[in-house]
Amino acid sequence: MAITVSHPEADALTRKFAELAGVGITEALVITMREAMTSAETPRETAAWPRAEHGVA
Repeated sequence: MAITVSHPEADALTRKFAELAGVGITEALVITMREAMTSAETPRETAAWPRAEHGVA
C-alpha cells in the first residue's frame, strides 16, 4: 500500500525525523502517527485544566 507525500514541509519533516530516530521513512510515519493518536486531546480536554483552575464551568 503506497502513500504519497506531496507537501514539501511534510516530506522534509518526515525525513528529518527518520534521520534523527535512525529509522526509515515508513517507520518514522508509523511512530509519529501512533504518538499523535495517543497524545491527541479534544478541545474540551485541552481546556479542562484552565477551566478547573479558574472555576469556570
